[in-house]
Amino acid sequence: MPHASAFSLVFKAILVSAVVVCFAFPAPAQEAQQDLTYEFGIYYTAQKGDSLAEIAKRFFDSEAYWPQLWKENAHVKNPHDLIAGERIRLYQKSGSKKIPTHLLALPLPETEAPFTLFSPIEGVGFVRSEPVAPLGSLFKVTGDKALIAEGDQIFLWKAEEDAFTAGGRYTLFRVLTLPGAVAPPDVGLQHLLTGVVEVTDVKPDYAIATVIKSYRRIRLDDLVMPYEKRSPVIPLARCRKDLHGTILASEEGLALMGDGHIAFIDKGQQDGVAAGQQYLICTNEQRVKPDTGKEVTVGPIDFGTLLVLLADERASAVVITQADRQVVPGNGFRAPSLME
Repeated sequence: MPHASAFSLVFKAILVSAVVVCFAFPAPAQEAQQDLTYEFGIYYTAQKGDSLAEIAKRFFDSEAYWPQLWKENAHVKNPHDLIAGERIRLYQKSGSKKIPTHLLALPLPETEAPFTLFSPIEGVGFVRSEPVAPLGSLFKVTGDKALIAEGDQIFLWKAEEDAFTAGGRYTLFRVLTLPGAVAPPDVGLQHLLTGVVEVTDVKPDYAIATVIKSYRRIRLDDLVMPYEKRSPVIPLARCRKDLHGTILASEEGLALMGDGHIAFIDKGQQDGVAAGQQYLICTNEQRVKPDTGKEVTVGPIDFGTLLVLLADERASAVVITQADRQVVPGNGFRAPSLME
């Protein structure tokens, strides 16, 4: 059984905020919703020879937690010799809430790794060195409304003859420069996703579509790219040993961030970053030594955790899963010191 250090240093913090992750954004109004009892959590698939005591030690740093795990996993017959493939719930949160019914029916993935759910994953943007080439742009909404919402009929210019297909879905987006002075100029451009449309008719120079999802305010001149369906199930992954970097910016351009906010970091696939990895949020502080008056840098001081949602080549989108104080662009992040 592997030692707990790669997961357990940040696992406890994500337990506190798992439901914040699930409901960080409101569900689209048009999506089928019901006021239903829900249950979300982080899970582990038992392997041959596992016991609840070993799992408790791995993820909670204490074998003494195994009776509580057994209480929360009543289907387990023998806590000392688990059946390979048994699903062990490491964390759960239940209650009553209006949530998308498709998410309630979501099948659990066939993975041995623990995982978390992030329901608004499709609305998370990304940073790329080169802007995505648009298929077209939004130029009109029926009724010339100031606020474009779900259900509205819109019109899209075509960048090329076969840009759109009737019945096809497409994502609206804007290309932005990362805000603030923290991001180096060569890290790339932010792609802010604003919504999803479905094309209903294609004309020689333009297409007619209906807005079916709105992630944030949709504007005239928003660009169009192919729609990519993303799974809200994110298996947790081992973080990259010794990796450290900087939180560049909030996705929404916020000066202050906290639990549930999306941000971009300055490390990506080329650095070994992948979706599902968890890192510690940290900072350095300046202190003056009393006897000498010398200014000393103290740190890194850990004060939160983040989870990688999407990793591109040079930058990644993350969600802040827990923070003891406000997070600002320029704060650092790092892998736990103890790694296997």
